[in-house]
Amino acid sequence: MAKAVFKIKYDDDDLRHKVKNFDEVVDQMLEQIVQYHAARGQAEMKLSAPWTDRTSAARNGLYTVVEKGGKGEYTIIFSHTVNYGIWLEVKFSGRDAVIMPTIQKIGVGLMDDIRRRI
Repeated sequence: MAKAVFKIKYDDDDLRHKVKNFDEVVDQMLEQIVQYHAARGQAEMKLSAPWTDRTSAARNGLYTVVEKGGKGEYTIIFSHTVNYGIWLEVKFSGRDAVIMPTIQKIGVGLMDDIRRRI
């Protein structure tokens, strides 16, 4: 009668190392997701700004910046560089607003990506 012998060698050093560094890995992944969506938000604002350009200064001046707070804490700032950008956002009860609609649109994708990957 044939006899089968199985040996399993288990070394948990690799697992312990990965668990120890898990929060850094998650933070790096989160930063990449936030940076990606900030860039998407900037492009989206420039493409979908509803006003008619006269000088293109307002459209070209739309930008986003990512600021990092503590571990896992990120802020995306959506802004104008032109001094009259605020009036584009609030005049006619926000008819020409581009920042808040973009935040709402990008925010959904950002949160979906975070839920899927983390």
